[in-house]
Amino acid sequence: MWIATFGKTYRVIHIDRYKRCYNKKMNNARAPFGGGDTDKHGETKQIDANEDGGNSNGDKGVSRMRKVVAYVVATALLAVAFLYFLGLYGDDWIGKYRAWKMDRLEKRLEENNREVEQAYMNDTAGGETPEETIEMFLVALRDGDLERATSYYELSVRERAIDGLEDEYDEQGNFDRTTAYFEEVFEKGEKGCNEEGDGCTFEYVYTLDEERSFSVRGRNDVITIPKGEQSVKSLSLSENEYTDIWKIDFPY
Repeated sequence: MWIATFGKTYRVIHIDRYKRCYNKKMNNARAPFGGGDTDKHGETKQIDANEDGGNSNGDKGVSRMRKVVAYVVATALLAVAFLYFLGLYGDDWIGKYRAWKMDRLEKRLEENNREVEQAYMNDTAGGETPEETIEMFLVALRDGDLERATSYYELSVRERAIDGLEDEYDEQGNFDRTTAYFEEVFEKGEKGCNEEGDGCTFEYVYTLDEERSFSVRGRNDVITIPKGEQSVKSLSLSENEYTDIWKIDFPY
C-alpha cells in the first residue's frame, strides 16, 4: 500500500518537475518575441508584446516633437533679433549702401568722361576751317579711301557715317553719290555760323524740276517731293574744342 502510494507520489513529483522545465524552456524561447513568463510556481504569465514597443514609439514621438518646437522657437528668435537690429541700424546701412553706389557710379562716369575727352584730344584729322575739312573729305572720297574720309567726321556720328558709306560702296562700288552731294552743297550753298563761331552750316535751296523720292537711312520710310517744290540740301560742321579742328556732323 505504501509502495503504491509512494510510486504515485513520485510520478506526480516527476510530472510536476517536467512541466516546470518545459514551461521554462518555452518561456525562454518566446522571450525575444515578447512572449510569456513564468511565475514562481512555474505557471506561464502572458506579457503584452506591444507594451514595450508602444512605450518606445511614444518616447520617439515626444523627442521628435521637442526638436520641431525647438527649431521653430530658434527660428522665431533669430527673426525677431534680425528685425530688431534692422530697426536700429537699417537706415544707416541703407544710407551707406546708397552712398557706395553713388560713389561707384560717379567714378565710372568720371572714368568714361576722361576716356571720351582723351579721344577728342587725339582726334586731329581735319582742317582749321570748315572749308578745309570739306575739301579734305572730298579728296578722300575721290580716292576711295573710306578710313580717311570717315576720320573727318565728328566722333559721335563716325560709326553711322562708316555704315552709310560702306552701304553705298557695296551698292555702287564707289562713293560718287556722296561726292556729288557734298560738291553741290559746298559750291552752291550759303554758309552760316552760330554766334559762338564753333558751328557752321552750308545750305543749298533749290527747286525740283521733277518729282523725287528719298529714302530715310536706317528706316523703311520714303519721302516724295513733287515737281516744282523747293527742297534743301545741307552740310553741318563743328569745331573740336580740344584741337580747334573742324569736323563734319551731317550728313552721315
